[in-house]
Amino acid sequence: MAILEGEVHYTNENKKVNSSIRLKGTKGNARMDITAIKNNTEWEYKIINVRIKNPPENKQTIEIVNND
Repeated sequence: MAILEGEVHYTNENKKVNSSIRLKGTKGNARMDITAIKNNTEWEYKIINVRIKNPPENKQTIEIVNND
């Protein structure tokens, strides 16, 4: 069982969320930033950004942007 650890901020009457989640694995550490908007009952992900922190030689950012 995993424990979710991070921050979640809701705006626009709880129809928009910005979240930052800590990721930790056997190959290093990272943070995942998520921006999503709720359309009716479904969430539409606008940005998913993974910031790899450790090891330092692998430091990079992976970003997925939905511009629909």
